[in-house]
Amino acid sequence: MGMKLNTTAIALVLLLASAAEVSEGASFDVTKHGAKADGSDISQALLAAWKEACASPTPSSVLVPAGTYGLGQICFEGPCKAPINLIVEGTLKAPVDTKNFKADAGWVAFQNIDHFTLSGKGVLMAKDQLCGAKNVPDLRIAGPFPL
Repeated sequence: MGMKLNTTAIALVLLLASAAEVSEGASFDVTKHGAKADGSDISQALLAAWKEACASPTPSSVLVPAGTYGLGQICFEGPCKAPINLIVEGTLKAPVDTKNFKADAGWVAFQNIDHFTLSGKGVLMAKDQLCGAKNVPDLRIAGPFPL
């Protein structure tokens, strides 16, 4: 009985450890795609990291580290192959001039994405105004979500 219980306990620990590894998945840092925390536009770098993460067969994260970044009009699109988390730790600033924005598209949009989480302590700023909560932990998006 004691040996069977120990074997079961070991199996459970191994199962939990492997589940933790799977849930962490891959991380895609926008700075590895050329983004710089100097206020310049990171739209292309962010989309490149997003596309890699979205194509990953395991749960993944896209990280915007601390710092100030410019961000043009952007649409994060799915479907993704696995759950995906966008972690914003920095400040994303909209351009002052929005005349080149596509009509009715918003500044930031999320489309056709299941199992998406937006998290981090970062902020979204437009015309020096806060666009969202300062800290948005575990926000679940269920449909089109333009900002």
